Amino acid sequence: MALPELVHDGVNGLLFQPSDQTSLVRCIEATLSSASLRERLGQASLREIQKHEINYSASSFEKLYATFSSATVRQVAPNACNNIPLWSTGQCLP
Repeated sequence: MALPELVHDGVNGLLFQPSDQTSLVRCIEATLSSASLRERLGQASLREIQKHEINYSASSFEKLYATFSSATVRQVAPNACNNIPLWSTGQCLP
């Protein structure tokens, strides 16, 4: 079973149903008979894997945190929310 976030049929891999032996044979034959298919799938897989590389992921999270940390956060006055302060854009808890 492939992870749908990582393997995209015909893009960076060939998918088949676990119980479908005929489809598995077709995928193997297609891969063995076409060097260009192997090259295309391999290159696409490398690009996909790079998205999940630790430095890339860490950089993405750093940018996300920077976006949130630069946002203005204010506390709603306690009396406005029945003495329940809420850090938000001014909405009170129900």
